[in-house]
Amino acid sequence: IILRDRLAAQPARTPVAEVTVPAAVLASHAGLYRNRSTEEVVEFEVKGNRLASTRGARFELIPVGSGIYRRANSTQDIRFAAVNGKTQLVMGDGIDSPNEFEKTARFTPSAAQLQEYVGTYQSPELDLRIELAIENGVLVAKRRLQQPARLQPTFRDGFSGNGYWVFTPDAAGKVNGFRFTQGRVRHVRFCGRPFTC
Repeated sequence: IILRDRLAAQPARTPVAEVTVPAAVLASHAGLYRNRSTEEVVEFEVKGNRLASTRGARFELIPVGSGIYRRANSTQDIRFAAVNGKTQLVMGDGIDSPNEFEKTARFTPSAAQLQEYVGTYQSPELDLRIELAIENGVLVAKRRLQQPARLQPTFRDGFSGNGYWVFTPDAAGKVNGFRFTQGRVRHVRFCGRPFTC
């Protein structure tokens, strides 16, 4: 009751005018995007005159300007722009630092390619060991006293599932480990046998 009198009234959300975007422009903004700092991925598909997310939380993007979209039921703007020949996406809400994503190709590994990631990996930082196996055509991460995590391919050598996994090659191009990111824990190194990488 005391705090109620001290809290400022929340400003009403200003409605935005939706603009019509050429189909070719919408199609160029659709696709998979990667944040190289957090390894987070977002993906959008065309839905009418809007873009719709297809991973994680589902939401639509309303076009409100040239390369500018407003997240539905939100004040967050998302901007698309071409930088050095690549499409970039910038998310920002005026509170946190903008999150920058770069468009990247989707990765759909064959059974043989998926097999390259199978093995036992250990983190020299955490003294934690993780086993990766294939079950029913899906890469699965197993560790002691925890439920297995099903990993879904995103970009080349990248997977998501209870975090983000980016596999790394040795000088010969063979997978020798991965970097794991989850929330504030970022780029933790795991090495394959003999657990040096």
